Amino acid sequence: MRTAIFDDLNSDNFNLQINDKRRLKSLINILNGHEEFIVDPWGKIVSSNLEAVTITGYEEWEVIGKSIEIIYPKEDIKQLKVEEDLHNASKSKEYITTDFKIKKHGDIFLAKTIFNSLYNSDGELNGYRIALSDATHNAIYKLRTRIINDEYANLFNNPYVGVFKTDCTDFNFLKLNEKALEILGLVEVRYSLKDIFRDIAVFDEFINKLKTNGQVDNFTFQVKHSYLNVFASVTCALFSKDGYVEGVIKDVSENWRQVIELQKLKAELDNFLYRASHDIRAPLTTILGLTNLIKSDKTGSIQELLEYAKLVENRVSHLDQVLKDLSDISYNNVYAIKVHEIQLHKLIERILEPLKEEFPRIKVIHDNIGNNLLYSDMARLKVVLSNVLLNGFKFHSPNSTEPLLKITYSINDASAIITIEDNGIGIDQNYLNNVFDVFFRINADGTGSGLGLFVTKSMVDRLGGHISIKSNSALGTRVIISIPNCIS
Repeated sequence: MRTAIFDDLNSDNFNLQINDKRRLKSLINILNGHEEFIVDPWGKIVSSNLEAVTITGYEEWEVIGKSIEIIYPKEDIKQLKVEEDLHNASKSKEYITTDFKIKKHGDIFLAKTIFNSLYNSDGELNGYRIALSDATHNAIYKLRTRIINDEYANLFNNPYVGVFKTDCTDFNFLKLNEKALEILGLVEVRYSLKDIFRDIAVFDEFINKLKTNGQVDNFTFQVKHSYLNVFASVTCALFSKDGYVEGVIKDVSENWRQVIELQKLKAELDNFLYRASHDIRAPLTTILGLTNLIKSDKTGSIQELLEYAKLVENRVSHLDQVLKDLSDISYNNVYAIKVHEIQLHKLIERILEPLKEEFPRIKVIHDNIGNNLLYSDMARLKVVLSNVLLNGFKFHSPNSTEPLLKITYSINDASAIITIEDNGIGIDQNYLNNVFDVFFRINADGTGSGLGLFVTKSMVDRLGGHISIKSNSALGTRVIISIPNCIS
């Protein structure tokens, strides 16, 4: 066996003496794990270092005397790639290619091949040194690195999720993408994580979790710099050895507001159920007590029985009103809007008719300006007007010489404005902000279900309208209702 380090090259066509510099080059190839072939000017292998290094899987005796094309794929041989490489190598001191080569058992691999021309003492080309290294793993590493970098760049520059990077000492921002700047209400990257938390105690909690666990998942906080009421969620990891924190940030304001609203609705529902059950049970308890009283009072007169019956009737009426209001609430929540053509003047007159009979002292003024035709939900509008008009009659001033209720409205293509005002007992200014609350009672005697105005506002809201109340205990009350006119 002969190696490129120790053998002189001899043949009929050339006599190549390897000098010290060439020996050193061959030694370096061995140390670097490169296969080395010495070939004549026509590509015939005359020496190799395969005893020391093996990449292609050949032993030295298998390659001596054969063409270097044994390491080239068949397609390259057909395309005269061997001749091309040797020709290019002859034109320069060093020629490098990175392409596919083939191993002994047919495995394809990516190779970096360095061709060096070899000359004799007269300067004539005597052959080539070909150093072969496996570049597959390096290429795969570079490819993976490029893919990771591309994916990171795509993530960082995406328009939907905020991405940030900070140092892990003062948590100053190193990077913020456009979405993160938008969520945090910032215009530049000169802040720290601490600066974006509205509540410092929440920031301290966040940092404690990050340092303890090395990461934080979906931590929600209120943003400090935003002009809006913004809530953000952070998921990040601490890379302490590398000295940075990296993560993503999302705007969860809508979700957070929904959670708060659900919590509020749950509290209202709990209170509603408690009060509703109480308001239903109280009349039943009273009726039961009166029934027992009637049964035990065997000597009672007809007048006394009539008085008991009147009390029972009052409590049944109260219970009926509570159940009616509860039914209205259920209807408003369950059923969709149904638009009808409504003659507003006629609807109001139908509502007023029984009220006028019950309260004959009250003078009613019913005026309208122009158009009388409104397109809206008949059932809901009837409930709204009935509740407001009933309050106008029920809370008139008993001391007034001329109790008055005035109804005016105007309708255009966009909306209807209905105003109902009276000169009754009015509402104390301290209670005006609570009149639409569930189970709030304006009158001190506790009569009424406490649901009327709550139902009224709920239905006006469902219709896309607005209701407001202005009142003075000395002058009376004015209710203004605005309802969209759904002509289309």
